[in-house]
Amino acid sequence: MASSQESYEHGEHNEAACNLLALNQNFPDWTITTAFYASLHFVTAKIFPFSHPIKEQEPLNFKNIEEWQKFKNYGSAKRHELLKDLVAKYCDSVADQYEWLLSSSWNARYHHHQHPKELVNKAISYMKQIKAHCTPTQEKKGAKK
Repeated sequence: MASSQESYEHGEHNEAACNLLALNQNFPDWTITTAFYASLHFVTAKIFPFSHPIKEQEPLNFKNIEEWQKFKNYGSAKRHELLKDLVAKYCDSVADQYEWLLSSSWNARYHHHQHPKELVNKAISYMKQIKAHCTPTQEKKGAKK
């Protein structure tokens, strides 16, 4: 169970891999994929932990996507969909970019491994926008979401 800080650092690790792959230019599929996974960790760090209101009860607190998934009674195949919904709720200004990266990385991993440089650059640009949106500030570090 990773903390928000650990999730953010994992995103930076994947961003560094993405940047190396982009320099090489021989692996556009993996450049897009690492841009998505960096973004996944950035939004995870931004969203979790959060509280969910329950009628006539104390709100429930969720530390990670696995806890939210269990609460929603979703199988692991739906984890990306659950996170996409949370991004739309908690990171709405970058939700379209995140959804594009999710779709593009799926396509890159399972359908086409060659992609034009423009598509790769778009993936990197979206990753940077998401990171900027999710970068922790001093006042947010101790705040509850």
